[in-house]
Amino acid sequence: MKVLRVVLVLLVALAIACPVLAQEKKKGKKGAPKPGFDPTARLLEGLNLTDEQRAKVAEINKEFAPKVAELAKKRLEVLTEDQKKARADAEKAAKEAGKSREEVAKAAREAVTLTPDQKQNMSEIAKEERELFNQRIEKIKAVLNDDQKEQLQKRLDEAKKGGKKKLN
Repeated sequence: MKVLRVVLVLLVALAIACPVLAQEKKKGKKGAPKPGFDPTARLLEGLNLTDEQRAKVAEINKEFAPKVAELAKKRLEVLTEDQKKARADAEKAAKEAGKSREEVAKAAREAVTLTPDQKQNMSEIAKEERELFNQRIEKIKAVLNDDQKEQLQKRLDEAKKGGKKKLN
């Protein structure tokens, strides 16, 4: 149960970090992971945000981007060059095989064996990422109306339960 929780936290953290790292890649930074998805965008999908709300959410995302990038960089620094290569090779093979995003992430995780120190470092980074995600969500909630907040909370609760239901 504890392992599942850690894996879920790592997936959420990775999901938060991917958009920022994708932007760094566009700027020409070497070694950044391929573009992923923005979990807040997926959570907010279908909430019928107004243009004003979208603009405020974009400001919030911009505010948190440097912090997310810093944590993503810390996460990458935990891995050795061999581990980074093994992970990248596994991701590439899984993508070429047409695997889903979750399957690609699983293949990447399984390709790397972490030392106890690395596991501890990753756990600490995941905790920071979880805190940052929660701060970001709270700021976003302040922009939403009551109905939107309720829908968002239901989606967050589903995600915490590990539900793989499509977000409505």
